[in-house]
Amino acid sequence: MENLFSKKTSVIRKMIEKRISTSPMSTGDILPAQVKYLSDSTVWNCPESMIFNIIDSYLYKIKLGKNEKDAIKEIETDEASIIYDINLPTNITDYVHYRLNEEYPVFAYLYTDSLIHDFYDMVSKSSGQK
Repeated sequence: MENLFSKKTSVIRKMIEKRISTSPMSTGDILPAQVKYLSDSTVWNCPESMIFNIIDSYLYKIKLGKNEKDAIKEIETDEASIIYDINLPTNITDYVHYRLNEEYPVFAYLYTDSLIHDFYDMVSKSSGQK
């Protein structure tokens, strides 16, 4: 039986493959077929791991009954410790873009709304929340 870490890593690998196969190539990118050879630590250092964690946390907070705005505010508190921007995005797609621009500004252009929606579906299915 696959442990939780392996399951999450597997989803992040699929997210990386999806991004590589649908976005323009960025410096240092590999082919989608090569993603399976990346070490777990490399996988967890990719922007997709941050996106996975944001979406997974969001889904969990929504499941607990939080509304979108409150869920995002709590995630931002977890991510940044201090909320500097009181005008946070109020939907998950815009929030992911916001975090990408904060954490990975050089690569943020690679992540379209459509790709983030695909990631949302992947994480949702993996957590049994869809």
